[in-house]
Amino acid sequence: MQHTGTEVATGWLIVDKGQFFLMTDSGWIELKGLDRPRLKGFAVAPESAVVVEGRRTGERDLAVETVRGTLAPAAAAKGGGRRPHFAVHPVDRLLKGSRLRGEVHHWARQQGFPELVLPTVWGRSEEYGVEEVRLSHSRLKREKDLILLQSPEFPLWTALAQGIGKLFTFGRCFRYEQFPRQGYEGDYLLEFEQLVLARSFTTVDEMIKLTEDLIRHLAASLGLALESADFFRLLPPGLAADGRHGTTGARTGLASSIDDLLLFTVPEGWNRKALGILLGQLASAGARVHRMDGAGGLSTAEDWESGPAGGSRWAIEAGQERPRVQRILDVAGSMSDAGQRAARGRWNPTWNMYPPLQWGPGEGVENRHLTRSITSRRHQDSAGTEYIADAELYLAGREVVHIREYADAEQFRQGLKLAGVEEMEGQYSYLLEALESAPSGMVGIYIGWERLLSVLTGQESAAEGQLFPRFGDGERRGTITPA
Repeated sequence: MQHTGTEVATGWLIVDKGQFFLMTDSGWIELKGLDRPRLKGFAVAPESAVVVEGRRTGERDLAVETVRGTLAPAAAAKGGGRRPHFAVHPVDRLLKGSRLRGEVHHWARQQGFPELVLPTVWGRSEEYGVEEVRLSHSRLKREKDLILLQSPEFPLWTALAQGIGKLFTFGRCFRYEQFPRQGYEGDYLLEFEQLVLARSFTTVDEMIKLTEDLIRHLAASLGLALESADFFRLLPPGLAADGRHGTTGARTGLASSIDDLLLFTVPEGWNRKALGILLGQLASAGARVHRMDGAGGLSTAEDWESGPAGGSRWAIEAGQERPRVQRILDVAGSMSDAGQRAARGRWNPTWNMYPPLQWGPGEGVENRHLTRSITSRRHQDSAGTEYIADAELYLAGREVVHIREYADAEQFRQGLKLAGVEEMEGQYSYLLEALESAPSGMVGIYIGWERLLSVLTGQESAAEGQLFPRFGDGERRGTITPA
C-alpha cells in the first residue's frame, strides 16, 4: 500500500553502485527518483548528513521530494560532515547477530551448560602472544600487575582442572601492537570475540558432534538446513590408519595442510559432462583434485565418473598457479543453483583433525614456540609421529572453530620442553597444581563468534557484522573523533 503523506527521514546520504541510500539507525532506505544532477540541484554532497522529505513507497524505499544538508554552510564548504568510517553497518544486520546470540544461550541451557563469565584481566602470560601491556592500579603493588586477556584459554583450562565440569561463555580477546603500521594506532584493542564451550570426561569427537549440532541449530533458526553428512573430516593418513582414537567418519587424509587446499562443492544441477570439463580445466592449470566422500573418504580424480556430479565435493591442491585455479572455481561457483544445497555448498564445512605436533617445512607461523601447541594432549601413531588432539572447522574457507583436548600435568611439562620454553614452567604453577588432581577428558571449543556470524548471514568478512569495524589484527586506521 502506498503512503500519500509526506515523510521526513534523517541520516547519512550513501551512494553505492549508482544507487542512493539514506543510512538511518534502523537500516538503509533506498531513495527513489534521485540522481547526481538532481543531487547537485539540491546543493548536497554524497556521504553527508541530510534530511529527506518524500513519500514512503515500501518498507525500504522512499520517493524523494526534497533533500537538504544538515550542516552549517561554512562546514559544508570545507567538506565537513563526511560520514564516520566506522558507522557503516545498518542495525538490522546487528539485530540478526543479537538474535543468534540469544539462540546460543537458549541452546546451551538446553544442553545443560551454565554460563560462566571469565575475567577480562589475568595475572599470567598466554601461550601465544605479542608484546603485552601491563595495567597499573593504585591498590596493587608492581609485582601484581594485571594483563588483558589475549585468549580465554588458560582461565578456562584452570576452571576445568579445578572441577567445573561444564560451562560456556562469550570471551573477549585483546591484542596490543607495540609498533603499529604507518597510519594505524597501536592501542590495546578488542581483536575478536569467542564463543567458548568446555566439558570434562569427554572426547574431541563428542565435542565435534556438539559443535555441529549448535551450527545446525543456528542455521535452522535462519531457515537453512544442514545435515551431519555435510560435515567432512580430513585426518592425517598415519593417524587414521591406526584407527585407535575413536574417530568416526572418513579415515583418510592429505599430506597438505588444509590451508593449502581449495574446497569446492559442485552446483547441484551439474551433470558428469560439466564436471569433466571443470576437472579438465583444473588439470590444465596443474591442480591435483580429490573427491571428498563422507562415507568413503578421499578418492583421486580418476574416480570422478563413479559418483554423482551435482553436489559432489572436492579438495584441490592448487600448485604453482593458485590464482588461476581460484578463478576457475569462482566462475564454476557462480553457476550454483539457488536453495538449500547452494548455501551448504558455499559453506563447505570441513574438519581438519589431529595436525602434527611439529611445524611442517616452510610453515610460516607467528608462534615463537618450536611446536604447534604446549597445551594439547598428544597422540602417537605406529610410525612414531606425534599428533595433537585438536580439530579445526572451516566454513566458507574460513577457520571458524578450534577444538582442543587438554594435556594432563605430565604432558604439559613435557610440552614446555618440546616447545623450547622449559623456563616458563614457573609461570604456570597455579595450573600445574590444579592439573595434579584434574579430571580426565578436558576439551574446549573455541568459536570465532564474529566469523561464524559472517558465514551464517552471508557476509564477506567478520567486520561486516560489527557497528565499529575492526581489522582482523585488532588495529584501527587513524584517529577516531567521537561522533
